[in-house]
Amino acid sequence: CMDIYAQRPILHQYSMEVESDNESTADTESDGLSDDDGVYATEPSSSRSERLFAAVGTPDANIDPYQQLRPIVFTDLNFRNGNGDSLLHVAAANTAGSFYYIDNLLKVPNRPAGCLDAKNNAGGTALMAAAAAGAMPAVKRLLAAGARTTIKDNSNATALWKAAETGSSIAVLALLKHEELMPPTMRSTESKTTDGMTPLAIAAKNGQFHAVQALLRGGADAGATDLTGRTPEQLAHLSGVTEVIQLFVGPGLARHQRVPGRSGGLVVDAAAGGGRRA
Repeated sequence: CMDIYAQRPILHQYSMEVESDNESTADTESDGLSDDDGVYATEPSSSRSERLFAAVGTPDANIDPYQQLRPIVFTDLNFRNGNGDSLLHVAAANTAGSFYYIDNLLKVPNRPAGCLDAKNNAGGTALMAAAAAGAMPAVKRLLAAGARTTIKDNSNATALWKAAETGSSIAVLALLKHEELMPPTMRSTESKTTDGMTPLAIAAKNGQFHAVQALLRGGADAGATDLTGRTPEQLAHLSGVTEVIQLFVGPGLARHQRVPGRSGGLVVDAAAGGGRRA
């Protein structure tokens, strides 16, 4: 996987400076603030958080990123906007490169317990926001930090379901890979929303070819039905996307479904007789 910092060497430098500042002051200052923090040391936490919501949501290339990053070290991660989103939610949903904010938010001293999987008003987590947006740097960092993939929002949707809904196929693959070692009954592949739709069903309904393909290869049940008895194939016909419909028909379905090999981890192209590692 390409080092995403390679394209942002200056931001990486600033990020490392903030990390260095954290390490050098952590053991010597009881309040966690250094003498040169100026306004950040005295600014009310709520005011600081409100300002940072705008910064992490829409990074401004005209503003010194060090000045944007620095106050994150002292931010209250329990602070929420009107939708119940924390700074982590907002940064995770941003596809313009907010991964450097996430890196530093995850390093906040005395990070509140449970903030990684905290829910907004709709029950969504930061991982769900990142998965839906296809923000892979955020997905990768949140998973590495321990974000849980099986949490459900108010409609019982999981991060995998959100990625499937929007067609974020790379996020779908990453989440499937992350859950491979889980017992099958604990995985979110067959988790249904309140209307009975699995990730495969919503991807099929929305005509998301690559997401459907990834889910079928990941072992998703093509015969699962929603509350009205519709299968993913029937929902695919509603999308009107021929390529998606063909994934469920005859040779198409056989070609894209997982066929367990001796290792249990081989995705086999049954029609062509070939295979590749998942």
